[in-house]
Amino acid sequence: MGLLSEDVRDFVNRTKLGFIATVCPDGTPNLSPKGTTIAWDEDHLAFADIYSPVTIANLLSNPSTEINVVDVFSRKGYRFKGNAEVLSSGEVFESVLLQYTKASDLYKINNIVMMRVNQIRDLYSPIYDHLPEAEITKKWIDYWDSIHPVKELKAAGVANSELASLYERDIRKMIEEIKLFRNEESIWKTFGTINNSCGNLALHITGGLNHYMGATILKTSYVRNRDLEFSDKRVERGILVAELEKLIPGNVGALGGPLQSNLEEGACEQVQVHTERSIGVSLLFGSGARNQKEQPRVLV
Repeated sequence: MGLLSEDVRDFVNRTKLGFIATVCPDGTPNLSPKGTTIAWDEDHLAFADIYSPVTIANLLSNPSTEINVVDVFSRKGYRFKGNAEVLSSGEVFESVLLQYTKASDLYKINNIVMMRVNQIRDLYSPIYDHLPEAEITKKWIDYWDSIHPVKELKAAGVANSELASLYERDIRKMIEEIKLFRNEESIWKTFGTINNSCGNLALHITGGLNHYMGATILKTSYVRNRDLEFSDKRVERGILVAELEKLIPGNVGALGGPLQSNLEEGACEQVQVHTERSIGVSLLFGSGARNQKEQPRVLV
């Protein structure tokens, strides 16, 4: 059994942002944030090389690396040490690349970096000596809300119609991919180290959006069964497609109507709980960068 337990893998995949430290030829450190950081299996972390020439060059000459993954709200996480391999082709490269379908639509992924973890350590803020996790999490949610207030999203020019079009585009793309399978059985197959089938990912997306946009924000009666999203293999293709199609007018379409009203009234606060908030945070803050001046790109 590898060092990465199920809880650790879930934490990394939920947090996504990892800070990757490598060693430059002159011995100085290079630190680069990677929003594509994932736990690949019980032994490996991986991330995509999109704009990382310095990181890649360092790893090709010295594979030693450390990756820190920290939850900015709960102020805890993990430090991973190990040796990394740069992959530019092959079966593993292609398998990992499938995890980045959205990123690869927008960017050219040059390489996949796979790090074998040989040491893992917990990370905790010193504030845990004085406060419980619930208070710490609330403190930092309040802090970031003071920096990027939810109520100012509309005034800042974040167009919910743009968010709706992005969600609709990706949902329709998944529907097209499901229809391309030659038979029903193939929808539920997994390949290599990929643990979840296309069918289960479709169930997971449907459950997540119905929960976050529907039950949490729009106050629908939807009750989520997250475990079933990954274990059920008996759903017919037509039902999968129908449930995905329902998301577009039902939840995604509400981005320009009831959801906007709830955002203005502050009804999204409960979305930002530290255990399951990735979709909620992307709804609240994901488009803010569009209104900032473009900064010079630093390749790391």
